[in-house]
Amino acid sequence: MEPRQARYIKANILGIFALIFWLIEPFIIDKIKHVPLFLLLTITFLTSAIISMVHITRSKQWGNIFRQPLLLFFAGVIGVWGSDFCYIYAARLAPIAYVEFIDYLWPPLFVLFACLTSQHKFSKKEMFGHVASTIGLLMLLDVNLGIITSFSSNYPGYLLALLGAMLWAGFLTYSKSKPEAPEGIVGLFGGIGGLISVAMHLQYETFIMPSVSDFSLAVLLGLTGFGLAYQFWDYGVKHGNIALLSQANYLSRLLGICALFFFTKVPVTSNLWIGGGLIVASFATSYWHVIRRIFRKVPATLSNSIPISMIKQ
Repeated sequence: MEPRQARYIKANILGIFALIFWLIEPFIIDKIKHVPLFLLLTITFLTSAIISMVHITRSKQWGNIFRQPLLLFFAGVIGVWGSDFCYIYAARLAPIAYVEFIDYLWPPLFVLFACLTSQHKFSKKEMFGHVASTIGLLMLLDVNLGIITSFSSNYPGYLLALLGAMLWAGFLTYSKSKPEAPEGIVGLFGGIGGLISVAMHLQYETFIMPSVSDFSLAVLLGLTGFGLAYQFWDYGVKHGNIALLSQANYLSRLLGICALFFFTKVPVTSNLWIGGGLIVASFATSYWHVIRRIFRKVPATLSNSIPISMIKQ
């Protein structure tokens, strides 16, 4: 097997493993959401930072890291740590399945931000995708034509999940202009967030020794969804079939949401089905040009034709 072909296959396999890590992420978070918030963030982000530091050291990228602008680090901490903080906190205030639905809005939000910052006009596909996503979100939150039909204590969680999706989409919009940023730097953003979490935990929380099970799951989350997944995904989209991985990303998220409804006690209502269907349809519309490539021969230069920042965890 030629080296290039072997690297191509390896990249696709690693990309799929990253998606598997992100697929199980909400189940782990749901199991350990009783752990003090900032203590949990400390364990997971510092664990992921260790992985990134090992990778950066092995690839001898520290010099390049220190040459990056401070604004990139600021945006990275807000985008990575801030979005995951909102996601984990939201899971404590609302059912994880609903939080996962709202977090699933980051791709059309990224398209919206990218169009606004680059002063591009909206295409009909993008407009339909944004409108469908908005309607789907309103259906998900049990809102009809802008009027809240019933108050629920879950609304703070919904808003936090939406804020997290916006922070991540905003960071991707900024990072799109920084293609020279070295691999592994995303983990350092989380590491800085981990240090912030330590300070917040000492200031606002009472230390409670986590059980062996809770600590193990938190470390597992830091190693997988918050750690190796970033490294695997970055390698996959750079050297593999980015169209295949992007479509697999949507499929894995959809499967994850379905699994959450199956394994957790979340009531399935008509609004949930309709809202979820509209959100999924918005993705299919916004990214139809990517989906079409799945059913045609992918050119060798495809991995260089789509910006890496278009795809996430």
